[in-house]
Amino acid sequence: MRLWAILLVVAVIFLGCTQQSEQPVTTTPTTTVATTPVATTPATTTQFSPQFGVKYSVKVVEVIDGDTIDVILPDGSKDRVRMLCIDVPEPYAEGNKPNEYDGITDLDCLEYWGKQAKAFAYNTLQGKTVQIEFDETAGLRGYYGRLLAYVYVDSTDFTAELVKLCQSLR
Repeated sequence: MRLWAILLVVAVIFLGCTQQSEQPVTTTPTTTVATTPVATTPATTTQFSPQFGVKYSVKVVEVIDGDTIDVILPDGSKDRVRMLCIDVPEPYAEGNKPNEYDGITDLDCLEYWGKQAKAFAYNTLQGKTVQIEFDETAGLRGYYGRLLAYVYVDSTDFTAELVKLCQSLR
């Protein structure tokens, strides 16, 4: 189901840049699992050891772009989280590559959608306590060393909301 969400985002970005007809949105139902409160200062010297399938409360301290945030983890440490099930263009043209998104070569178009995604992420996540959940299939960290996690705001899948936004802006 999450693979479909990734494919849907790529399709939305592609369709938005080519101005074709709107695609339906699907969302992944979320379930509540044990949460851990955000620590403002480290209560112990124990390092954060995440488990798969558990939602952890974290505070968003910086929105990097539409799919990457910096958070304070339950142990008080800061780390970067790359959101699963979404891949949005960078909010600046030179950060994107022609044909990176299904043959789209218009870097200004990709920049526009990257800026829209970042603004939405900032308005929705900046300074807020959200939940992150790790997926065993994806692993804990990606190619660039970032944590890989699903992000939830008030039990709502953030990436599903971002897809809805992209569709409404077209």
